[in-house]
Amino acid sequence: MRLAQRMEILTTFLSDLYFKVLLCNARDRKVVVLLNPFEPHDIEKALLAVAHNAAIVGSWEVLPHIGFSGLVRFVKEGLSTGCDIRRIRLPSDDSAYSEDSAEMSSIDSIESLKQSINVEELCLELVNRWLACTTSKRSRKIATGEPYGPDFPPFPDINRLTVEAGEKRVELRICGTFLEKIMETFFQHDLDGNSLPSAILEVILKCPIDLRRAMMENMIVVGGVAAVKNFLPRLNAELSVAARDSSFVEKLRQPKFRFVSTQKIPTNIVGWRGCSVLTHADYFPPNACFSREDYMLRATPHNVSSLLKEWCYVGKDRRVSRC
Repeated sequence: MRLAQRMEILTTFLSDLYFKVLLCNARDRKVVVLLNPFEPHDIEKALLAVAHNAAIVGSWEVLPHIGFSGLVRFVKEGLSTGCDIRRIRLPSDDSAYSEDSAEMSSIDSIESLKQSINVEELCLELVNRWLACTTSKRSRKIATGEPYGPDFPPFPDINRLTVEAGEKRVELRICGTFLEKIMETFFQHDLDGNSLPSAILEVILKCPIDLRRAMMENMIVVGGVAAVKNFLPRLNAELSVAARDSSFVEKLRQPKFRFVSTQKIPTNIVGWRGCSVLTHADYFPPNACFSREDYMLRATPHNVSSLLKEWCYVGKDRRVSRC
């Protein structure tokens, strides 16, 4: 799928989100957090296209190092220390080499094998099934290096997770301490001193004073990461902490943050897969054509086609399913 086609679909999605789901008008705006479905400048183009048709998007903030792309970078950098390879299977035969076999070391350099892992696919699997956000209190303990104990148990390991690594399939053991730190990338400050909570507050401050409270109390997070366990409660807690910073405390008096209830909007919309356009494009053969018309014809599995067209949703087992 060409980038232009993806952008057209993303623009249509944003229009549907604003006008069919959030029902925005000049006096009832929502803060919508998009967790990097594309490169940042592409998101800006799509937002501008929506704003060009109706002056709805009052402001936005782009953080290139936060979101799914930032998560992928963190996992890729931490693979060398955060996981072990338990087993390797070659596609040419049924041979399998376990971590305690002599043949395993002769196949390839273990570190180079880790570098050949499809990190994007690994991250999608982690987001869909394994990741969870820790609490702010526990996060502070981790940051200060507090030792684990009965009242502070470590995050459980993933003992068996099979992924592609070039032409091989490898079975990984992923360390729980590494898993727990992955979601922290959304709340830590980047090199410019920005974080996801501070970016949301910056967007609110750019809007007229009489709209700020309504925006703080009507937020929706859009992206696959929105479906991660405890993500929204953690984001709410971090927003409250960030609002007490000296740069915000004088401008946001007694802030109260509230997210749009998932009971009113289907889960597959609130937890929209930020990379679903890319994922769906990869699902087709390279020469397949996927147009805006194809997108518009795809109703959701929950029969809410009047609200929003979508092709990926979160099933009960937290896997991505395609309709």
